[in-house]
Amino acid sequence: MAYKVFSNGDALTGGELNTYLMNQSVMTFASATARTAALPSPTEGMITYLDDTNTLYLWNGSSWQNIVSVVGTGNILINSNFLINQRAYVSGTALASGAYGIDRWKATSANASMTFTYSANGFPVTINSGGSFAQVIEQFNIPGAGSYTLSWSGTATGRVYNSGATAPSYAASPITVTLDGTANVVVEFEATGGTKTLEKVQLEKGTNSTNWRLQSNGYEAELSKCQRYYWRQGNAQYASYGTGTASNSGQIELVIKNPTTMRTGPAAIEHSNLAVFDGVTVTGTPTAVLVVPLNSSPDVTYITFAKSGSFTQYRPYILLNNNNTAGYFAVSAEL
Repeated sequence: MAYKVFSNGDALTGGELNTYLMNQSVMTFASATARTAALPSPTEGMITYLDDTNTLYLWNGSSWQNIVSVVGTGNILINSNFLINQRAYVSGTALASGAYGIDRWKATSANASMTFTYSANGFPVTINSGGSFAQVIEQFNIPGAGSYTLSWSGTATGRVYNSGATAPSYAASPITVTLDGTANVVVEFEATGGTKTLEKVQLEKGTNSTNWRLQSNGYEAELSKCQRYYWRQGNAQYASYGTGTASNSGQIELVIKNPTTMRTGPAAIEHSNLAVFDGVTVTGTPTAVLVVPLNSSPDVTYITFAKSGSFTQYRPYILLNNNNTAGYFAVSAEL
């Protein structure tokens, strides 16, 4: 449809009124039948509203499309293109049931694995035969009771259900379910009868599946959302993580600032090749590195680093990698 700028004194013909006003307004009809009778030959770009279904529609040149199905309501899933991989999960590695590989996706069957070829824009994964994976969505991220639609590309089958409820049967994409918003929600996929593929996973409110999109705009935002549940840092010879002081000759107490506010205080920590440094001496191979829940919070991880007779009481220390690029420190608050 055209657009015209009118000047004072211009004549307004019936054709111009239809073209520039009537056809470009949001037209209201009692039903689709009434709309068809009034608009037997609609023009691309027209928008209508139907009273009987309380729905907006767009004419795309060949059919009326529910506008919600065109613009969508947003993807509720995090890392739906499998790009964030803080644990450095290796393609094809078998996982125990309950173990996480790629961020936010955990195995829900024994010896489950994802095989993939890395791509900077995300990538499809292949689930091994008999394997299954799930993402648990916090209740706070479910925008109320109603209909939700899960869609994806690939040959894997999926299901959606409240955490703790009886899981329904797996089905092909798309799946529309009713959620009550009273619990965490599980989105789960499986491969039966051979390996199955999975990519571009989306859960959105409503009964329509829309074009896939990431939940966040940009890699950094998506990474930050993953770090609400798990973060891991390292990849440098002497990467440093936090500071503290020696409470006695055998223990240092250290405070580490989490990169984002986590879901809860840390439930567990993971580490490799750590040491402490007092400005002169690097001391590695601790006997224990433990999280202290009472002193931790969603914003701060408080740990102890123990090695008998190795420290000077009250001296400050830095926690860092022990001259090893494979060293890391990680904090988990996974569901």
